[in-house]
Amino acid sequence: DERLLQSHLSLIFALFITWAKSGYPESFKITRREIMMIAKIGSISTYHRCINELVRFHYIGYYPSFDHFEGTKVCFKI
Repeated sequence: DERLLQSHLSLIFALFITWAKSGYPESFKITRREIMMIAKIGSISTYHRCINELVRFHYIGYYPSFDHFEGTKVCFKI
């Protein structure tokens, strides 16, 4: 996909690693801090831009939560 940049790929791999650690469920919980650390993304704005674009490109489903106990959920759509 020509629309994807290095930051998108790093984010997808970080999500994949987290998904694998979770046992490959249909959807899985993430934390921004952990995903940014794994993906080596240093900017919150880059993280949010890439997440939003991956949703728009139909690679992932992203279901944010502002409840620390519930957590943000992600699922792969590919």
